[in-house]
Amino acid sequence: MYKYKDIILTESDVEKIEQDIYYTLENYNIEEIENLKEIDYFIENILYIQKGKKDFLEVLSYIKYNLGEYLLAFQYGLQSFNFNQNSTGIIYATLSLLNLGLYSQAHFTFINNKEKIIDIINSNKSQPDDIINILIYFGVDITLIDDIQSNIENLKDKRKKYLYILINLIRDRKKEIFKNLENDIQEKDLRSYINEMSDIPNILLELNLPTLSDLCSLILEFKEDEIDFYKILPCDNLETYIGKALLESIDVKRNKIIYIPKTISKYDFKDNDVEIISYKSKALVSMHLLRIKDEYLIIDCGAHINNLKLEKINIENFISENNIPREKIKSIIISHAHLDHYGSLNTIQEYVDEIYMTKDTYNIINIVAKSINIDESKVKIKKDYDEFKIGNLNIKFFPTNHIKGSVGICVEYNNKKIVYTGDFSFNRQCTTQYIDQSNFYEFKDADYLIMETTCGYKNIDLPYIYNKKLFTYFVDLSIKNNKKVIVPSFSVGIAQEYFELINNSTIKANVIVDGSAIRVNEYYNKRKNNVIANNQLNHNKRKNIEEKYYENDIIIVSSGLINDISLAEKYFDLALNDKNMVTILKCKTIGKNLLERKLNAYDSIAINLIDISLSSHANYEDLLKTINMIKPKNLVMVHGKGIKLYDDLYNV
Repeated sequence: MYKYKDIILTESDVEKIEQDIYYTLENYNIEEIENLKEIDYFIENILYIQKGKKDFLEVLSYIKYNLGEYLLAFQYGLQSFNFNQNSTGIIYATLSLLNLGLYSQAHFTFINNKEKIIDIINSNKSQPDDIINILIYFGVDITLIDDIQSNIENLKDKRKKYLYILINLIRDRKKEIFKNLENDIQEKDLRSYINEMSDIPNILLELNLPTLSDLCSLILEFKEDEIDFYKILPCDNLETYIGKALLESIDVKRNKIIYIPKTISKYDFKDNDVEIISYKSKALVSMHLLRIKDEYLIIDCGAHINNLKLEKINIENFISENNIPREKIKSIIISHAHLDHYGSLNTIQEYVDEIYMTKDTYNIINIVAKSINIDESKVKIKKDYDEFKIGNLNIKFFPTNHIKGSVGICVEYNNKKIVYTGDFSFNRQCTTQYIDQSNFYEFKDADYLIMETTCGYKNIDLPYIYNKKLFTYFVDLSIKNNKKVIVPSFSVGIAQEYFELINNSTIKANVIVDGSAIRVNEYYNKRKNNVIANNQLNHNKRKNIEEKYYENDIIIVSSGLINDISLAEKYFDLALNDKNMVTILKCKTIGKNLLERKLNAYDSIAINLIDISLSSHANYEDLLKTINMIKPKNLVMVHGKGIKLYDDLYNV
């Protein structure tokens, strides 16, 4: 039985409506369908959330796009494409990113799926007016598209036909002039090219697209500047992102959009004044030794879980292999309370006299890792923005908006400035002290920037504000359809963020936090004086896992990636055996191998897996913005693979 608004439907009722929907979508243009919102509601609530029919994700993406709900069109389109590589969902996901003004994410999506997208276009599964938007924006070569003539002749807006032809002419003319970039461009050819481009505003005026005419005038007037003029125009219409395509086609010189440091390296660096030595392993475990003249300082000393065992850094080997004078190591700074940054602390504390961290970091480590047994006599508690000395080094802490208590570190000595970002973000999170990019301006022209690059290769990530909307939307949608929601989570930071996102929304449901995240939630709630939330946590502690599963609507459970003995995995097993549909927001916490092994054991599964990337790390664009802002002389990339742009351009 299925609930559609206030009506109870049988299986046969649903099947009949489903057939009617198929008939309607196949026989009518979408703008002719008067009850499109009703169809959208039925597919999303009944066929997807209540029945889990993934073959309707493609239809949902198409409908959401035509309803102007671009964020959901992107999410459903990407899910559909991951489910079926021939799905038109990837086209509507890409177009939705353009309509949201997320140009770099759209470009990444298109480039990484270009062959598939062109194959889908050539299969004639999409509407001509949608196809042409892709072709125009990305300047797809006209020769790659089969039956292009019939496609562009069937366009409702004939102006797009001429724009596409125009962009191809511009691209071909530009190729002809710049075909051999190693040779000098002849001045007469360049002048001819610019003169030809000068006619474009007149052509566009004839096409009645004044926005583009204004844009081209700006380009021709300011072509020597490095300003993205399209950003000063509205970003919510087709003309604007076509304009950006023209901007890229007409611009006659390479646009230097990124600052290039004097040196770019990964993990290690050395010059006459400074040496930076980082611990390296396949796991993202952080430990960095700074040597400035004769002064030494260690920042972070992480560990990781391998085969269910804690693997710590072998400090003695690290010191001897790098010829570090043991007597010179006197102090360590812990940037925040995540295991990959503090997990080897009980080993390294034998080597140092002082351990610096914030009060929140100290308290959280003691809550989640009592086995660390920190030597309290060595602990020096500091606050955000505190300035102090370690030996002859001048130290300043600054907040990084990663988790509660996280800090970055600025080290100055002998007219040299080293900035260590630690893990950071510019997201507006519920549980941290917000910082914006201007907070980093004070470190402009630093000599050395040691920067995390967790998301240095993930340039499809949506801005955090969009992921927050998606998270609460799918939780709310599931609850309204009487479906349980499970959110596997890491213990510190993100579990509390999930809890607050739900708590601050209009969602009405019983919420439980389980696993080691309980104690961290209690600490966060005490800091907020949230007595009611802690009473609920204490009430749930006294129950077994089955009781907690069936009595609660939303379950946020740690720890970490689901593995074969984690508490999250036990909840996952209960969901797999639940006869009712369950929504799992996996949020990058379920390993692909485990997922396939688990799901293959079942003939039919009542689970909707929805992947939403809620990360408290700086995203790809924020990493580039941080470098552009600080403009360091030397960049050392740590805690990740590096940054794809630098690897592609400079083979770092």
